[in-house]
Amino acid sequence: MVPAVSADWRPTLFPKYDGAMSTQSPWQAAVEMYTTSGCIYCVRARHLLNRKRVLYVEHDVTGKPALRADLVKRTGRKTVPQVFVNGQSIGGFDDLAALDAEGALDNLLRQPPPSNR
Repeated sequence: MVPAVSADWRPTLFPKYDGAMSTQSPWQAAVEMYTTSGCIYCVRARHLLNRKRVLYVEHDVTGKPALRADLVKRTGRKTVPQVFVNGQSIGGFDDLAALDAEGALDNLLRQPPPSNR
């Protein structure tokens, strides 16, 4: 016999995260991320940044050709997610996760954004 499954059951893809995002962040860097709806790698990148309490600006390019063109102009790539730290492209989720695993992401996030003088 198969055990009953509750109606709100969902597979767990990541460690538990309660979704609460503080307006306070231990990091100084300006972070941006280009995403699309339904993109699992975007979800993973979002989760990684949220887990680290990184404040970021998300640009959803779903159905927005002008915004996607901006992404291509900035990176030369059409794939998402694309993550920027202090205006520098660091790549997609795999690149973000690799930097985090190496400890290099924390170093990038500690750097304040360049001043606009």
